[in-house]
Amino acid sequence: MKKIIAVLACAVLMISGTFAIGLSAGLGGQFDFGFVSTETELLGATSKDSDSSSILGFYGFIDATYVEVDIGMLFDKDDDLDSSLTILNLALYGKYPFKLGMISLYPMLGIDYQICVAMDPEPIGVDKADLNNLWFKLGGGLDINFGRLFVRGNALFGIKLHNKFEKDLIDLMDTSVSSLSIFTTGLDLRLAIGYRFL
Repeated sequence: MKKIIAVLACAVLMISGTFAIGLSAGLGGQFDFGFVSTETELLGATSKDSDSSSILGFYGFIDATYVEVDIGMLFDKDDDLDSSLTILNLALYGKYPFKLGMISLYPMLGIDYQICVAMDPEPIGVDKADLNNLWFKLGGGLDINFGRLFVRGNALFGIKLHNKFEKDLIDLMDTSVSSLSIFTTGLDLRLAIGYRFL
């Protein structure tokens, strides 16, 4: 993990030096909502279901004006697996800020990769790597500036690709008499405090 953090930090520093842009960092917390829609077809009969979940976590960020790198931890309770999950969260966003006095507004677009690092208890037949998730996210942010210090708020909408566990379920149900589809979206709400170095 230390190597990952060092590589991401070096990348942001190189971008900042190349384009002579600002550099800041900070820490914050986040509250994520997940929404899962499923459609099952069996012997010609179709049933639809939906579920929601919420996840708490914290994160740190390095910001080079137009690029933001996030590293955090999320803590989830998976009711289907009856297991508590600890997730390492790595994200990369592009952003374009507009400054309005002491306030900065910016749209954000990027990817978020979630790595399941622990399950308690570990379900039989399920590997932690099967639950790794890749998200594509779009949203915006607001910075309220107080000199070099600032308060940052973000709201991000995401769409998740199927992880291996979901792919295996879909493949298992893919027969001449049955099928399964899964669609997952999410909303992240985040609040952080940052410091501008440049």
